[in-house]
Amino acid sequence: MLVTGAAACGVVENITAGKKLSDAADRLGERKSLAVTFDIGATPKQLVALNDADPEADPMPKEVADFLSELRVTVAVRTRTPVAEAGAKDVVGSRFALSGPHGDLVEYRLIGKTAYYRADLAELGRLTGEPAPTKDELEESLPKDQEGFDGMRKIIEGKWVKVDTAKARKAVAELEEMDSKGDGAGPAAPPLAPEVDPEAGRKALDAIKGVLAREVKVRDEGSKDGVTHLVATGPVRTLLTEIVGKLRPVLKDMPGSPELPTAKDLKEVPDTRIALDFSVEDGVLSGVDTDLGPLFTDLKKGLRLPLSLEFAESEKIAAPAGATEIDLSELMMGLGAAALHGAEDEGFSALEDESFAVESSDLPADDEGMPEFETSDLADVEDF
Repeated sequence: MLVTGAAACGVVENITAGKKLSDAADRLGERKSLAVTFDIGATPKQLVALNDADPEADPMPKEVADFLSELRVTVAVRTRTPVAEAGAKDVVGSRFALSGPHGDLVEYRLIGKTAYYRADLAELGRLTGEPAPTKDELEESLPKDQEGFDGMRKIIEGKWVKVDTAKARKAVAELEEMDSKGDGAGPAAPPLAPEVDPEAGRKALDAIKGVLAREVKVRDEGSKDGVTHLVATGPVRTLLTEIVGKLRPVLKDMPGSPELPTAKDLKEVPDTRIALDFSVEDGVLSGVDTDLGPLFTDLKKGLRLPLSLEFAESEKIAAPAGATEIDLSELMMGLGAAALHGAEDEGFSALEDESFAVESSDLPADDEGMPEFETSDLADVEDF
């Protein structure tokens, strides 16, 4: 009788805590702006210890550890309607930023059909140990009689540039057509991104929700300083194995789907239970904290690898002043001409690398503004 009663109380607590988390996620989705910030809370010492635990890893330089310990990624969106209900046409503006110890390193804004980019390549190069080409090195690499590189020069200088995404998609499509006919001298553009069946996405999401409902437990840890803590726990290997198993038959027919880990790969993952601490303020989800340290069995006991997500309202997203417009077709033709001129300088070769290729899938479609933010994914925790 006592055992049965205790079990029943546990089920009730799980449902009640799950309902609180579901309601908090719903409240977050009622806002017309949302900023999500990912933060590595580990110290440089913890990151070095994690790196040293891998016998095949190269030593981590102090400046890299310092950089990673203060790395933050922020994605923000402002909409005309509640975020949870907003479609692409409801997006007023969106922003992505990668920040380090001294401010933003990379920033992207999309306002209407204009995309804005800025990157501190010099600081990125210093932090990663792979220096970007300087302006002088770039000038030496480019044909003196070839136009179309003003925007590239601004990028190297860390200045704002902008791209008309409608024109950019047209330019990429034209280059693809030229390449298919064998007429293009410039870099070949990849095929347009395939359309994904929304039903496939719903199947994948439903499969994941089913696994979470069975394997994850939620408990209410009470409140402190006005913040309620709802902790969800689950075994990592079991969760990953079941989720991958559910996703595999769905994704195999999905164009461009990622390669999933094999059963052998997943056996290497510890089946340690990981806790996610959800913070709720004034009834609204405000953050998630976790520690991935237990996954790394080679780490010294007690060493942590904390990660966190913060949810807040987005600041105003405005077009930066003085951005230089880039004509994508002119730029790509210029890159092709530079290649034909035999520019093989190390600084310029980085610009020819595939990592610099402009893909049509990177550009919003004519009726797109920003991928939709789905807070409903958390709503199903009330079923746990």
